[in-house]
Amino acid sequence: MSDQPLISSLVIGATGLLGRATMRQLEKTNSSTLVQPARVNWRVTQQAELDLVRETVTWLPSTDADQLEAYWCAGRATPRSSNEANAEERHFFETFLDALRRVLTPAQAQRLTIFFASSAGGIYGDTRHEVASEQSSPNPADSYGASKLHLESTLIK
Repeated sequence: MSDQPLISSLVIGATGLLGRATMRQLEKTNSSTLVQPARVNWRVTQQAELDLVRETVTWLPSTDADQLEAYWCAGRATPRSSNEANAEERHFFETFLDALRRVLTPAQAQRLTIFFASSAGGIYGDTRHEVASEQSSPNPADSYGASKLHLESTLIK
């Protein structure tokens, strides 16, 4: 029996570049981590919504892990994306958070960590040759950066 806490990790966007790398790292770092890729059909908006809810509401009740980790590694929007594409990405993330809120018990909330892959370049925009840090004021240069900043702010609520 291991002295390490049991960790249950849900990786959303597990088939993308960052998601695959996250999965590999989680699986090799800690033998007490149960890594579950969220299976989401991103090509059809309504199906993606249903899949995000299903994956979230089946993950939490099925685990009694000491720690819970949700990794948001999903997203197709880029700095050149339309406002509609940015809005769709925000909608997917908010769908995931709403599903979490519905099934998350107070005890699980104390054990949950959410990793949100964002875009520092989009959020901080033009720093005028200065290095951006956590203390820097956000300065989105376009709707993509503003959208990412909005998504980050939803985690603070």
